[in-house]
Amino acid sequence: SPHAFANCYNLEQILIAGDPNGQSGEVRAIDGVLFNTEGTELLCYPPHHGTSYEIPEGTETIAYGSFAGSLIESAVLPESLKSIENMAFFECDGLSSFNLPDSLESVGDSAFGEYMLFRFGEEENPLIESMRVGPNVRHIGKEAFSMMNIAAFEVDENNPYFASSGGFITSKAKDMIIEVPQGLGKIVMIPDGITTLQDYLLKYCEDAADIVIPDSVFRFGKYVFPYELGEKDENGQYQYIYDVKLHCSEGSAAESYAKQFEIAYDDVVEPENL
Repeated sequence: SPHAFANCYNLEQILIAGDPNGQSGEVRAIDGVLFNTEGTELLCYPPHHGTSYEIPEGTETIAYGSFAGSLIESAVLPESLKSIENMAFFECDGLSSFNLPDSLESVGDSAFGEYMLFRFGEEENPLIESMRVGPNVRHIGKEAFSMMNIAAFEVDENNPYFASSGGFITSKAKDMIIEVPQGLGKIVMIPDGITTLQDYLLKYCEDAADIVIPDSVFRFGKYVFPYELGEKDENGQYQYIYDVKLHCSEGSAAESYAKQFEIAYDDVVEPENL
């Protein structure tokens, strides 16, 4: 089952007893790593197997939670890979070097995620200057890269489903943000043309961040930005306390949103003047 060996932090390898070919029933062991019989699905990477690993060519799927909690720091993904399933590299805090091959079609929920609330620019995870998303990716799950301190995403221009703008992964029309790079820092520039900021989109935003919102944004979720719960008001409702500052044009939808939720704002939108 998924996560069967997730907390066995000292486990170095998995072997199949009594079989010189490392194979039994529906599983096989390849150099101490557990795969399905055909070798097309990586099922479990022993947590203490090593800090670097080159996944064999022919592997098409990295299974749910297969690297979760391991010591992996560097992973080479094969050109045969099609799917990285949910939580595949969950809480692999040391991972700082990996590639997304052009063959890749799907990245699952929290595939490179973690439990802890992670914020932009944290020093615990090494900064990855750029991450390329290939032409065949058609699915990116929720918080797929939330653990990774990526400064910017670059999406292949031939991808029919996604694009990139200002370092964000966006819809092909570049009107909605799909994935936020966690290494943006304290000045966050929402690209012009974005129309919607959905709920919890910037919930990992760094404390006291300056967020520049263009006039093109006219739809906001209720909880776009990180907040803390304050005291209850006279109606028994908690007050929401925001530690970010919005920069937007006078009369814009962003200004109205800031007033409604009592978020600090001004009309300085040029980054050099922040």
